[in-house]
Amino acid sequence: MSLRALEIKSGVGKSTINMIENGTGNPTVRVICQLAEALGCSPSDLFYMEK
Repeated sequence: MSLRALEIKSGVGKSTINMIENGTGNPTVRVICQLAEALGCSPSDLFYMEK
């Protein structure tokens, strides 16, 4: 999914999404939930980190 498509589907701004992707953003619970819904996953899925 493109950044623009995720912005439209989630209602979260491109700059916010970009900052989250780059590790410089600190999203609120609301933003995490919006992104998870737009991506069709649970909010906890967005926190998975490989070891």
